[in-house]
Amino acid sequence: MSPGRRTRTLPPAAAALLMAALCAGALPGAAARASPDAADAAAAAVPAQPQVETTTEPPVTETTLPPAATAAPPEAAAAAAAAAAAAAAAAAAAAEAAAAGAEAAPEVEVAQGRMRGAVVPSRLGRRIYAFRSIPYAQPPVGALRFMEPVPAGPWEGVLDATNDGKFCVQKNYLVPPYPVTGFEDCLYLNVYTPKLEPNAKLPVVVYIHGGGFFTGSGASYFNGPQYLLDHDLVFVTMNYRLGALGFLSSGDARAPGNAGLKDQTEALRWVKRNIAAFGGDPGLVTIMGQSAGAASVHFHMLSPLSKGLFHRAISQSGSALASWAKTLDPAPIALQQADFLRCNATCMDDALACLRRADASALTEAGHRFHIWDIDPLTVFRPVVEAPARGAFLVDQPAVTMQMGDFAHVPWLLGAVPQEGVIRAIPILSNATLAADLNKRWDKLMPELMELDTSAPPEAVPALWRQISDFYFGNAQPHVSLEKPQPFIDLYSDRGFLHGFRRSIEMHARAGHKRLFVYEMAYRGRFSFSMLFGGGLHDYGVSHCDDLLYLLYAPALFPELPPPGSADEEAVKTLTELWANFAKYGDPTPQSRQSPPPPPPPPAPPAPRLQGADGGEEEQCWSSAAEARWEPYQPSARADDGRLRFLRIEGTSPPAAPPSPAPAAAPAPAADATAPTTATPAARQADNTAGSGGHLKLCMRKGFHERRLDFWNSLPISENKLLSFERLLLPFFYLVGVIF
Repeated sequence: MSPGRRTRTLPPAAAALLMAALCAGALPGAAARASPDAADAAAAAVPAQPQVETTTEPPVTETTLPPAATAAPPEAAAAAAAAAAAAAAAAAAAAEAAAAGAEAAPEVEVAQGRMRGAVVPSRLGRRIYAFRSIPYAQPPVGALRFMEPVPAGPWEGVLDATNDGKFCVQKNYLVPPYPVTGFEDCLYLNVYTPKLEPNAKLPVVVYIHGGGFFTGSGASYFNGPQYLLDHDLVFVTMNYRLGALGFLSSGDARAPGNAGLKDQTEALRWVKRNIAAFGGDPGLVTIMGQSAGAASVHFHMLSPLSKGLFHRAISQSGSALASWAKTLDPAPIALQQADFLRCNATCMDDALACLRRADASALTEAGHRFHIWDIDPLTVFRPVVEAPARGAFLVDQPAVTMQMGDFAHVPWLLGAVPQEGVIRAIPILSNATLAADLNKRWDKLMPELMELDTSAPPEAVPALWRQISDFYFGNAQPHVSLEKPQPFIDLYSDRGFLHGFRRSIEMHARAGHKRLFVYEMAYRGRFSFSMLFGGGLHDYGVSHCDDLLYLLYAPALFPELPPPGSADEEAVKTLTELWANFAKYGDPTPQSRQSPPPPPPPPAPPAPRLQGADGGEEEQCWSSAAEARWEPYQPSARADDGRLRFLRIEGTSPPAAPPSPAPAAAPAPAADATAPTTATPAARQADNTAGSGGHLKLCMRKGFHERRLDFWNSLPISENKLLSFERLLLPFFYLVGVIF
């Protein structure tokens, strides 16, 4: 028989803060945190969290979250979400019961056995068949802790795949007092499809969540398919091991590291074996990720272990060269972790034996002892370079692999948002105590927060930091100021995201990677994740994670659909069309291959740069994805100066009004608690009025934040060093030695 299941509801107040954590990992050793007052209010509204489970037992299903209040700044989010929880939960239960009576639950047969799913509606009301909490690997407990995953075996009877399952053990630093939650038995995935026809051959999109390799999950209340599956796609999300359990390494075969990335690879193998049963094409798989998920996508492109498992790639706000994703020497970190747990180990064998015996909660809890200031550095356990061996995920430094061209030359869509650094800069700027301390100890703390010691020798760091500080701040005092936040935001954006992103593009292009579709998502909608990062309703630009608002439905945070006719709705239509086209054709605007190019525009003076945005020089603009011609970046094929050409999606929408408390009774979702919810008629009318004044356009530009990123390219740091001729010849000499 299928395993028994329990249900558990994640409180909406906790969910709102947790979603911020899912995006928070992609930082230079840092993460966002709500202001102290907001955090205290949220903590008061959140019930005690469940204890970590470290033994194998039947999967636990988390009930899909009831709709929360419309996204709010942290000061209002907890109260509004708590007010709506009871009524929304009752409405969701009634809706699910009604849906179950209206249509038989869908069932699918895969290699492991038969499963029963549920039906949920898309944004436009299309039927989606949802199969959640599917085991793809055995519970990684006991001797399997820190090791590569083992494929899951068969189950008996019909598996109940109707709800989200367990999420992996993690410590969420956005929910004071930072409880450890989750389960070691967590290697599950979700599959969503509009067609349960084995011969449908639909393109498959496999999404890898963000969270800095230490938090997050593939749960439907954060990564819902309701936007993307208005197109003919199969959508897959997954959990993978996090923190020490996913990325601790001894530096050798005893605990090789990269367990979390190998979990992702095992999920891709499961997709290849089974996705045809859900109407998907195993020969047309796109891997897509945001933040740490985007870096994961890039790592899969560099890994020999993932070859042949995917055919396109999408990276949003992350790369293998991001400062927070850079590989470190793992052995000292593993020994330090053992010391934190009082293992009294005298060698690595003793340390690993102790770490494998340790309670998963204690193992994860000890991570905070690596912090040197506030919650920095946040991402301690990261991908590592392994010794060449069977099952190794990374066998060389990412920059080396890129420069040698030894990566998957698949179509790659990659981009960022302009104000990525809002995620960490604003929580510091809005906290008077943190800001004052940082201004006081500026030259001591900032080189460590920027992790400059991972890019330059220790003796070179002080001079390097003075050069960086002078470039961004000059003689301005104080450096950290809410009155002039932009330099601080730009510094976090460039160090944490944009420099590594541009260097990755340049290295791939020089190595002959032909189909690089580069974008900048510069559209600011009515809502922004800056509201969750302590920014309130102030417009700090387009924040890290804001692009997800138009691709993945997150009912835990933003339950209402974009107003009809609004720029937000146009953003959803535009991004999902571009992403779906890319998954289908390997080209986000495929008509560019089928139709003759339009006549060139008449000669004109060069367009001015965008004021204050450094967004490049405009070449040509369109009002919709159907009209746009997104050209891949191919510098070697152009006669100009080789400047980075990219598509900029830009525009604004009138900001949302401050959210009001939720009504006593919430409308029932259509078929599932993750279904899009509709506002009351009065609220909908107000939304339409608020959203109708915005605009959206797509422009090809050249010169991606050139002044700032050219500065970073000029610095004597490891990311900018090219391989020597001798290093490039090493594989040749190795091959000659093997032959003779």
